Amino acid sequence: MSSSRSTAAALDAPTARPRSGQEHLAAVRAVATAGATALAVTALLVSSSDALALPFVNAALRALNIASAVGVGVATWWLRPRSRLGPLLVAVGLLFALSTLQAFEQRGLYNAGRLVVPLATLALFYAFLAFPTGRVTRPVERRVILAGAALVCACWTLDALLAHRLAVTGILSRCQGACPANPFRAVDASSATVDAVTVVAMASEAATAWAVVVALLLRMRGASRVQRLSLGAAVAPLGLLAAAFTTAAVLQGAGRHDAAVAVGWAYAPLFVSIPLTFLIGQVRGRLFAGAALRRMLSTLGPHPSTAAVELGMADALGDPTLRIAYRAPSGAGYLDAAGRAVPDPGGARPGVAPLAYGHEEVATVLHDGALDDIPGLMLGTGAAALLALRNAQLSAELQASVRDLRASRARVAWAADAARRQLERDLQHGAGRRLADVREALARAEGHAGAGERELLAELGADADAAIASLRETAHGIYPPLLAEHGVVTALAGELAAWPMHATIDAPAIARGGDEAEAAVFFACVEAVQNAGKHAGADARITVTVRENRGELRVTVADDGRGFDVTGVEAGSGLTNIRDRLEAVGGHAAITSAPGRGTTVSLELPWPG
Repeated sequence: MSSSRSTAAALDAPTARPRSGQEHLAAVRAVATAGATALAVTALLVSSSDALALPFVNAALRALNIASAVGVGVATWWLRPRSRLGPLLVAVGLLFALSTLQAFEQRGLYNAGRLVVPLATLALFYAFLAFPTGRVTRPVERRVILAGAALVCACWTLDALLAHRLAVTGILSRCQGACPANPFRAVDASSATVDAVTVVAMASEAATAWAVVVALLLRMRGASRVQRLSLGAAVAPLGLLAAAFTTAAVLQGAGRHDAAVAVGWAYAPLFVSIPLTFLIGQVRGRLFAGAALRRMLSTLGPHPSTAAVELGMADALGDPTLRIAYRAPSGAGYLDAAGRAVPDPGGARPGVAPLAYGHEEVATVLHDGALDDIPGLMLGTGAAALLALRNAQLSAELQASVRDLRASRARVAWAADAARRQLERDLQHGAGRRLADVREALARAEGHAGAGERELLAELGADADAAIASLRETAHGIYPPLLAEHGVVTALAGELAAWPMHATIDAPAIARGGDEAEAAVFFACVEAVQNAGKHAGADARITVTVRENRGELRVTVADDGRGFDVTGVEAGSGLTNIRDRLEAVGGHAAITSAPGRGTTVSLELPWPG
């Protein structure tokens, strides 16, 4: 099946037949009818022949040969309408059916049927070289079949011009008594010359068979895994056939004609088995397709990258040359998995499989053209690749959304902390400075005032001192100067020292972690301590533990208070605030608790220090 059928068909339209499906079906039926007719005629004529020896055995062997070639050809034609292999095998079977003319005693018909056999053999050799596509595409293989055809035809033509009777080379041409005389004889040659020409003609078939074997082995050496699976089943019987041809030619040259004919018994079952090996090769290809799809699906994982999809597809199909060209975002041109520009694949053709959603092409798979010869292979693996790519795209979009959300949280947290610092500075240097100036003015006025006024000014000075102290405390709570100047450990120690409950900190000196990370840890810990103060109980002890290790900061706020069942309580605003702060800087928070066992809030975040 050609890769020109977009993978989108696997997702949107599960039709398996081309538009001309009815015409194709009619053609296949007509060919099958012709093959069945040829088989029946062969069986009838040969079984009742007075010219051929062992007519019933001969009829059975010939019928099997025709059934094998035509049957496999029809099946291939039906399953792979775009492949030439099916019509080629049907032609081999029908050409072999013409050798049924040997059933007639009339010498012209008999000898014409005898000369058809080398032609059918050449057609079979061509089918080997054309397997599995139905085309001989390699120049060296074209030269092999052309040279072999020229040699075989020349040798048997010469034999037909010289021989009084064409040689019997196998059971299928063995005559009942004497074979009919050769009507094509034009030159009177000695029997020794004729025998030599016959041996050369038989040797030409053997040489052509061996040349085809070598050509196929050379193709297999540099082939992909799927090609080796397909060709491997066919090469072995061809090698046996070449060996049988060689042995028969040697025995014929040695004058052991009966032994040469006996070897010919091997020809018939080999001719029967060869089309079946083509079918086996195609079945192995289909099994390979299913296994490739399973391998690909098992190795891609839930969120594969474009490079992973390409690598997984290449590995599953056994094609190291496979590449996926993606449509550029602009819609003009193609890019590879690394984002580099690649040449335009040029549309659907052998070795090129478009991948599309609906009617929109998103990528193109460039692959070994032999993969197109396995029905459904590129369709199935392409659909799996398409789904994996779509899944990867959705995953990437989700990850991008998560990153955007995290960045948005970080900006909000940073803006809030910046606003805290600015407000603290405004209170300290604005309202605080004004209150300090007022206090100094009151002190000066007190020095110049009378006794009664001095007492009033002293009271106002005390109120101003209280306001300044309150303002400083408020400003320090908004954004502690200790946090900005000395870091999170010092700031937490100062905060807990002023805490009315029993709260301690266990923390070594750690590196500074940056304003955003330090602010997130400090305010998350303060929030956790405040929650413990509200819910743990008046006698609870609170311990804050801080540890830094290999670029990560871990903080726990644990109390030995009443605790609670975390599965039965929804997260309140306190824990939500803690989580939001930590996630804004790439960290996360967790809470563990149980009734009577206290509560622990755990914080983890990257620590740039």
